[in-house]
Amino acid sequence: MGMLEFSQLLITKAFWADCIDLFVKWVGNYGWAIILLTIALKLILSPIDIMQKNVNKKNAKMQAIMQPELQKVQQQYPGDRQKLNQKQMELSKKYNFNMTGTCLTLLISMIITLTVFTSLFVSLNSLSTKQENLAFNAIYQTYTQAKTYTVDNETEFLNDNLELDQAKVDAYISTQVNNKFKEQSKKYSFLWVKNVWKGDTTTSPVVNYSTFEKYSLKNGIVAEENLDAFKADYEKISSIIESKYEHNGCYLLIILAGVITFLTQFLQIKLQEKKTGVKNPSSKTMLIIMPIFMIIFASTSSALFTLYIIANSVMSAIISTIIELCQPKDKDDKQVVYKKGNTEVVEYSRNYNKG
Repeated sequence: MGMLEFSQLLITKAFWADCIDLFVKWVGNYGWAIILLTIALKLILSPIDIMQKNVNKKNAKMQAIMQPELQKVQQQYPGDRQKLNQKQMELSKKYNFNMTGTCLTLLISMIITLTVFTSLFVSLNSLSTKQENLAFNAIYQTYTQAKTYTVDNETEFLNDNLELDQAKVDAYISTQVNNKFKEQSKKYSFLWVKNVWKGDTTTSPVVNYSTFEKYSLKNGIVAEENLDAFKADYEKISSIIESKYEHNGCYLLIILAGVITFLTQFLQIKLQEKKTGVKNPSSKTMLIIMPIFMIIFASTSSALFTLYIIANSVMSAIISTIIELCQPKDKDDKQVVYKKGNTEVVEYSRNYNKG
């Protein structure tokens, strides 16, 4: 079972749909709803971040204090693995150092983070198909009603020669369709993105025909024998909307997701280096990998999930900075940083209080 399937067992699509709808009822827009949902999630999960950082800080101190004795043990028993493990366990017990607790805290944090991320990714991609169909169906119903009106009230659309003026008919139908699209935009658009259930790309804001056809057949909106006329209506509606809104977006949210992920990670790394005096080479690798990773996810998902990535990155940076700044620094814990080969080593003073 893959991570995506596993995450869906823990947090279902229905759960995310209900959460999003709750915020939509409050703010009336899906874009703002996902941002507020992300903020709420980060605030709810912040105690786990605080716990993890406290455990990491405590264990970093303890490891630095244990390091000289640990090196002596390693020098005394270079070829006796069993004896070395025994002495290391005795040393851990002496300093009340529990590596299992550190791993467990990190594991819990990783599981929660990945579960939220992957389940939301899958759920939003699934919900996007449903929402796109619902949105276009509302426009389709407006279109058919407008067509019916022009037939029932034909006299309103006659020219001076008392002949049907097709230009007037088309203008009326186009106006009704565009007004309906504008009405829905209050809920489905965000900034420059016309439809948040589609990506912030140059794709059309309209659902593709094959998807809408399947939805319409399944829900009894059209019968199979009427598909030719149905497709012609779809193409007419699409041309009306695309004549004013050719592209759904312009890739700005996708680029922003990568840039903000890079900046927030960069700031957190610098803050950590300033606090500990230690440079971690693996951080540079993650500084490159994570933005690329987020850009790929943003490019293959709806604009709504891209907004989640951006809001999540910003909130993570804010909360991490607040946690780092608010953590008390023990006066007796003086750090000494020195070079050992190509590695920077940090040691704390022996005044550490084990109690």
